[in-house]
Amino acid sequence: MKALKILALTTAVAAISNAAFAADQVVVTDQGVATFSVFKPASVRLEVGTTGYGAAVSYSVNPMVGLTFGYDGGKLNYKDKYSTDREWKADFDMKNAYVTTTYRPTGGMFGIDAGVYWQDTNVTANTSSNMAGDHLVIGGQQFTNVTGVPITAQVTGKWRNQIAPFLGLSISPSITDRFGLFAQVGAIWQGKFEAKATTNSPSSRSDNLQTNLQTALNQEVLNKFRADNEKYSFLPVAKLGLQLRF
Repeated sequence: MKALKILALTTAVAAISNAAFAADQVVVTDQGVATFSVFKPASVRLEVGTTGYGAAVSYSVNPMVGLTFGYDGGKLNYKDKYSTDREWKADFDMKNAYVTTTYRPTGGMFGIDAGVYWQDTNVTANTSSNMAGDHLVIGGQQFTNVTGVPITAQVTGKWRNQIAPFLGLSISPSITDRFGLFAQVGAIWQGKFEAKATTNSPSSRSDNLQTNLQTALNQEVLNKFRADNEKYSFLPVAKLGLQLRF
């Protein structure tokens, strides 16, 4: 009879445990029924991906629902062709703080992620003519440096959604009971790309260089710059990470 009572109690405890903490283990001891939890609700991770590199802190209220706070950032330098005569130096400066909620339908390693990113991501491209006799060709016009004083042209831009919605899928397989991997794919809705062009030239010039260069930038370079970056209105997210649970 005592064995049947213990069996019934064990079954009941196991059912409750599976509903709330799928990783708990129910063990019958000489003193009765004991529950040993291997569910570790908190974790920290290092990650790298298309949003930069950074770290995140997560807490799960149960094996099915968790909350994550993180920050990713970084800078990418590259060259692009925005005018007919030369390559422009470009910088992609990423700053992304985010909060996401993860729902794990089975209480396991697979999750559905939703949340928001607070973005301060800027794109800048510039070129210059620094020597006398050098020139810029923009919009079919040639702008010659006759004084040796630098002539600079710059375009800058950022996406409209500073608070950007995010949706993705993640997987968090374990290596040990404390260490694990993390991978995520998804997309951030950054919205419309907004850009502007600026120029700087010697104030002593009498040929309307500043005005004409600004007009050429607005008519040609600005359109190419916008077109290059508007395709990232939905920014693909792909991340890999290493996490520690505790």
